Amino acid sequence: MSTEPEERFPEAIGPYLPLRLLGRGGMAAVYLCVSPQGVEVALKWLERSTGRVVQRFQSEVRALRTLRHPNIVRYVDDGMQDGRPYLVMEYVEGQDLWVYADKLRLRPAHERYSETRRIGVALCDALERVHQAEIVHRDVKPSNVLMEESGRILLSDFGVIRDPEIAERTRAGVLIGTTNYCAPEQLRGDSVDGRADLYGLGCTLFALLTGKPPYPGREREQVVRAHLHEPVPSVSSIDPSVPTSLACVVERLMAKDPDDRPQSAAQAGRLLQDSDDAKAPPPLAGRRRYVDQVREGLLRVQAGEGLVIRSVGVSGSGRSWLLQVVEELAGSLGVPLLTARDKPTLNAGIKRLRAGEALALATRFKVPDDLEVLKVVLDPVGPADLRRTVVSVAPDTPEPHLVAERLYRATAGHPAWLLAVLEAHRDGACLVLPEPLEPPPLILDAVEELPLEALDVLGAIAVLGEPVGRDLVEEVAQVPVRDPLLLLEEEGLVAIHEGRQTPRGELAARAALALLPDVEALHRRAAVAYERRGQPWKAHPHRVALGQASAGDAPLDPQQGPTDPLEVLDQIQHMHLRGVLARAREAAQELLEGARAGKDRGLELAIQAELGLILLEQGQLRLAEARLADAVALARAQGRPHARRNAHLWRAVATLDKRPDSRAAASSALDRVGRALNRVEAGVAPEESALAAAIQARCSARVGDRRGYTKALQRAQAVVDLASPILRLRINLQLSRAAQVARDTERAQELASAVVVEAGTNGWKLLAWLGRRALARALGTHPPKPRSLAEGLSERDRVALESKP
Repeated sequence: MSTEPEERFPEAIGPYLPLRLLGRGGMAAVYLCVSPQGVEVALKWLERSTGRVVQRFQSEVRALRTLRHPNIVRYVDDGMQDGRPYLVMEYVEGQDLWVYADKLRLRPAHERYSETRRIGVALCDALERVHQAEIVHRDVKPSNVLMEESGRILLSDFGVIRDPEIAERTRAGVLIGTTNYCAPEQLRGDSVDGRADLYGLGCTLFALLTGKPPYPGREREQVVRAHLHEPVPSVSSIDPSVPTSLACVVERLMAKDPDDRPQSAAQAGRLLQDSDDAKAPPPLAGRRRYVDQVREGLLRVQAGEGLVIRSVGVSGSGRSWLLQVVEELAGSLGVPLLTARDKPTLNAGIKRLRAGEALALATRFKVPDDLEVLKVVLDPVGPADLRRTVVSVAPDTPEPHLVAERLYRATAGHPAWLLAVLEAHRDGACLVLPEPLEPPPLILDAVEELPLEALDVLGAIAVLGEPVGRDLVEEVAQVPVRDPLLLLEEEGLVAIHEGRQTPRGELAARAALALLPDVEALHRRAAVAYERRGQPWKAHPHRVALGQASAGDAPLDPQQGPTDPLEVLDQIQHMHLRGVLARAREAAQELLEGARAGKDRGLELAIQAELGLILLEQGQLRLAEARLADAVALARAQGRPHARRNAHLWRAVATLDKRPDSRAAASSALDRVGRALNRVEAGVAPEESALAAAIQARCSARVGDRRGYTKALQRAQAVVDLASPILRLRINLQLSRAAQVARDTERAQELASAVVVEAGTNGWKLLAWLGRRALARALGTHPPKPRSLAEGLSERDRVALESKP
């Protein structure tokens, strides 16, 4: 049975006296009333009493009873009148967001964007409280957001919420919510969670910034199809002055796939706060190389190519930042760009590229193999860049190299974790890291948002404390680990190398152990698991770091840790010298990832130094400098003076090779050699002295110092035979380059010829080829092509090798 709506103005609704009608919708009328205590309230009275309508109305009542938050309209009372329920709420003296949006558009641009952020953050706070109560609002839109005259934002109208207590579930074809602001999964009739509200929030902020909903001026069915299948509309295409950082957050909120949106309202709020350009996070050193890669790619598009620029990395590595870089550079260069943050936009871009359009398509998604792709891999921040970051952000920090090493152990160079720690512990121009260093809220939130199975797996890996296989993790966690591990790796919480898992930094492990309810149970199961394997739990500490036994670089004691990785590194070096360049570089990178995963800083130092040399001799000079800089930082933090000096010296070679005709580069390289010889503790070994002298000879020749060249050449030749055969050949190559620059042609030919003969005899194809190149320079003939050396290299790597100075 139903009751028809009252046409006349009611004299009373329960104990409340109506003053005027505030509005009437399809379900209910809202009246301004006076309570028995004389307080003005808003009373919402149902106009039909059909079963389903009453059920939805009562769900709103139950929702508001449980919610107490400054950004949610406050519940006052509820009751029945004439067989129809009513709900009493606080009366908000103000306007809804649609009305306010018209006024907001008249204000200066920076005020509009700042106010949009403020409103978005307030709504995120409200939605976080709603979702904590296991409620989904399902109808977030401008008319359901109220603004008091004081500026306070309130979320209202919970009439279409989904509450777990309600058995009814929306069926496909039965739409609950307002079409213009509905999430795709909601329109399909799928089950929804709080991320559907974030989609509505994104559409609301889009409307606030542009003055219209995402898909305006269409019939209802067309709007539904657009939400389901069309690319997310670009805020910047409507208003180019909207800051890119803010536009990116809004567009991410409107991603078609819930997994591509922020995973909680709290995370969305942080993203909106971080989009404020006035609150930009401190800079991370070493990111310039990614900008240079993007610029090179965009210049190719400018020249008429079609190109996908794909950012690759774990969550928090800077993929969104890189997309912003692409957008800003494309705008400055006038390059046509499509940024695909969702699959429909990606598919549209792929069609345009296949049609032959000179377009840059920026995305983090995989694309078909037939497209030309520039893959920008966002690595963790290395030790050298970490030290430079500390010096840049907090220049008064004492012993920044030790602080950087502590940060590296804590965060494994994860950019988002690193920025959070820097923000939390920077005091003016000084960075002070407490002991123990506790996980910042960003890491705790990321761990807390994990499904329970993933949290159990992360806790098990943290308790085990060393690289372990899946079987052991599963035995301790007592849950299937395959899917949780994939999630943990994507979230940047776990590093996986050769089937072995370890937490990505100490803080990720500490966060897991802080949030797990029963860590002792994990310890007990770990002890049982180790006993089954004949290894008592307490007698199985973390693996000893290789190479840290002696500050003076004493030989490694095999009893202090596994030496197999160093043997593998030696094999990689010989693979490189024999000319298997692509595989050597790949193997070195894999070994480096394993050392990082195992927190083996000594091994990491050795690999960084060797990988720097490999990259240097393959012509990848920018990457070589980065690896050698990391080696310098690791060696300094570990008290390894000889390793530090050698990395400094090869960095000087990289500086010369990058700009071989530059007197300024030669002067810079000379300064680095001087620092290596004079500022690094411990005596200079003969092989270090020979390499340093060879570099000095090359620098002196470039700056025109004939006397300096001659003296350095004599010093090098006096001790070069004390070096190992491989290092001796590398030193002679540097001396040949020096002699060629000094126009000492006969000596340059003699040195290069000796390298060719000895390297050829030993099967070191790469050194023999480098010797032939040096000989060709001395003779003034064309340098030889790499031929078989280039097998397996990409076109870009082959060009770098052929262009090596």
